[in-house]
Amino acid sequence: MSFKSKIAKISGGSALLVATLMSSFSAHAQYQEITLTNSSPGVTTGTFSIHDPYLSNISQLSSSGIRAYNYVASYFTAGAARSYYFGQTSAPVDTVMFLVTGTFNASAPRTNAQVLNDDTSAANHLSRAGATVISCGSSSYCPQVQYTLANGERVTLVVTTYRSGATLGLPVTFYTDGIGTFSASDSADSAGPDATNTQVTVYLNSFDVNSALTHRTMVIAESLGYDCSIFDANDICVSWGGRYGNSGNSITNGAGVLTVAYRFLPEFYVGAFVDQSAPMDYGTSIRSTGMDPTFGGFLVWQ
Repeated sequence: MSFKSKIAKISGGSALLVATLMSSFSAHAQYQEITLTNSSPGVTTGTFSIHDPYLSNISQLSSSGIRAYNYVASYFTAGAARSYYFGQTSAPVDTVMFLVTGTFNASAPRTNAQVLNDDTSAANHLSRAGATVISCGSSSYCPQVQYTLANGERVTLVVTTYRSGATLGLPVTFYTDGIGTFSASDSADSAGPDATNTQVTVYLNSFDVNSALTHRTMVIAESLGYDCSIFDANDICVSWGGRYGNSGNSITNGAGVLTVAYRFLPEFYVGAFVDQSAPMDYGTSIRSTGMDPTFGGFLVWQ
């Protein structure tokens, strides 16, 4: 009995955790930045060459030539399957951003390049991603790209200049409006744990955890009423039945219940039960296999 009461207390704590986390996140809770500096370990910088003296279209990356563009790259691993916005809010010059699936090859800049943008208005940076533009030579010159990623997909974000030969130094800041992990280095493990993404991930998964704990509380509450009170001539009771319930958060579940008891005295018997739930999903991140039944016992004096 004491074990069951502890589970109920844990569920209440989970609801408090969800409420606390929800109150701490704003409408743009998933907005995040990475700023690359000279002290950033493994930061990727370099040059690539194309034919045109000005860059504003992704097709220009295919042209071979001698006009050099300086670039800085950042790496992002998606934390969800969704459409992402990426961009910049500040730079000393007019910049261009393009997204490459996988790793950027400076010798073949068009390879795996998916989207490119030169200029996006400050209003669109703010409305689409919650990003406040300072200036990239002008308030309307900061780039922004949009691309749909699979959960866990890793991409390279390349920032270069609109004009060939222009200086592009550090620091350089990248942003996104979605959950995931930025990295300064072309190494999937270089970033390590990230406080911002950890908080966002806990926030997103807290709803599924709360659903699971609320459902388990429902199961335990139901099990407190299990009984077996009709005995045969040998003072044995065996009962088999079913259970179906709703935990109040759109989670429904059925189970088979086996209850047995033995009557020692006309006014006293001892019993036990096994409650076997069916496999079920609590949300996007938690699934019950249904392999671990709920079981318990009871004593009755009447």
